[in-house]
Amino acid sequence: MNILRNFLGIVFLAMSLGFANTGFAGLLSEGLEIYLPFDGNAEDMAGTPSQVTETNIRYEAGKFGKAARFDEIKGAYVSISAVDVNTNDFTVSFWFKTSDIDGYMVDARQGGQETGFYLISFPNPNSGIWFGVQNGSLGGQTYSLSGLDDSWHMATGVRRDNSIMLFIDGMLVDEYTGDSVLDIDSPPITMGKRYIPDSRLDHYYDGLIDDFRYYSRALDEDEVAALYQYNPVPLPGGVWLLASGLIGLAGVKRMRLAKKC
Repeated sequence: MNILRNFLGIVFLAMSLGFANTGFAGLLSEGLEIYLPFDGNAEDMAGTPSQVTETNIRYEAGKFGKAARFDEIKGAYVSISAVDVNTNDFTVSFWFKTSDIDGYMVDARQGGQETGFYLISFPNPNSGIWFGVQNGSLGGQTYSLSGLDDSWHMATGVRRDNSIMLFIDGMLVDEYTGDSVLDIDSPPITMGKRYIPDSRLDHYYDGLIDDFRYYSRALDEDEVAALYQYNPVPLPGGVWLLASGLIGLAGVKRMRLAKKC
């Protein structure tokens, strides 16, 4: 009887906190155009799914459920159809785990002038995480030394007007402001390698990526911090605890944020 009473108490608390948190789920859904949870496949769970193809991707234990394993030896990568950026604000965010100092996690550029944006690990001039926008010789980039320690981290790149910002684990680490808003066209997104189809320049990424999100708006600092805290963490017995400490409903393994609007 006590076991049943305790179970019902947990369910009631989970439902209460779950309902209290639905408004916040809606906040994180606003502007979410691409959402790849990588739960065994590269399906886009956003409201209007993008065309996604995967090559030589494996799936293994990730930050939340499963994650995509990118293998530089096997030449693993994911391709996503073009996103409408041009001069608009945007946010790209994902969890990663690697010690690779020369891997292109996200390279959304195209053409000989290399127009678009990127969020990569790169060794020159210093090994670290780089987020930037580019249109030929024009552009700007931000940089962080942290993140390449083979532990889970969340990288977030935000463009707002003529500024770009790099966040690691929900914290702003670097910012760049240009003279004007750079038009970066509407590039496709390549994950796991450089966009150029040239084996000498592939820069394949070796590591894991989980919960990839692309927003057609600039998340503010509070939203990025909240996104870092928001993801569900599994507990024994099927009860799920949000990283912020809130209990979620049992059996809900992944917040399909695009479905919460």
